[in-house]
Amino acid sequence: MILDNFHRVRLIDQPTALQRLSRIEALNGHQSLWVKRDDAILLGQGGNKLRSLEFWLGEARAQSCDIVLVAGKSVSNMCRAAAAAAAKTGLDCLILHNDDEPVRREGNFLLSHLYGASFQFLGPIDEDERAVKLREAAEDLRRRGRRPYIVGDSVTGALGYVQGAFELHQQAEDMGAGLRHIFLPGSMGTTEAGFLFGCALLGGPFTVHLVSVEYDLAELRERVDAIYRGIAERLSTRPASNYRQ
Repeated sequence: MILDNFHRVRLIDQPTALQRLSRIEALNGHQSLWVKRDDAILLGQGGNKLRSLEFWLGEARAQSCDIVLVAGKSVSNMCRAAAAAAAKTGLDCLILHNDDEPVRREGNFLLSHLYGASFQFLGPIDEDERAVKLREAAEDLRRRGRRPYIVGDSVTGALGYVQGAFELHQQAEDMGAGLRHIFLPGSMGTTEAGFLFGCALLGGPFTVHLVSVEYDLAELRERVDAIYRGIAERLSTRPASNYRQ
């Protein structure tokens, strides 16, 4: 397969379930509604970030790193998933939160703590300043003899959903689901670009609809376009079937 040359650690034991929503079909008069249950991945309370973490942590291991760094709000699913994945693979995890430290440990912050992560609280700074602080923390660790890996390269992470598109397509074929339209929440662009690229490699079996949940349409399109081009460069291929904006 086209992804075989990339370093990957297996965090997902098997294809996630593709479930038919029969009762919702009945309520809406629809004949075929399905949901792909990436939320039900067993590790670390599940979620889409674990597909990307398979490739991020694969890269970290290939570089002989001993600690991963990740950043986000204290409620971040990414941080929680990274902490769980690091614990599973025997890596330390440092989380930088662009928040003030909560009064109570709860939600994803509590789970990250239980998974053994350590924390720095940066206060309510923006994403650009947070990225600077993340690089500074990595440099500080290097000076102290550690081998850090910063989680978050969009193109590397998108490979997880190139694989996810292959998986969904095979499941739909095996189950006779007849999928034609796929709806994805549109956020940072990593999941979306990877899935679109995987679909393009398959020849465009689905019409994919992105529903922005974070950025306006122009910014989401720009993010997805940039990552999509990066995947093409990384894989040294440009699919014959491209996505339409």
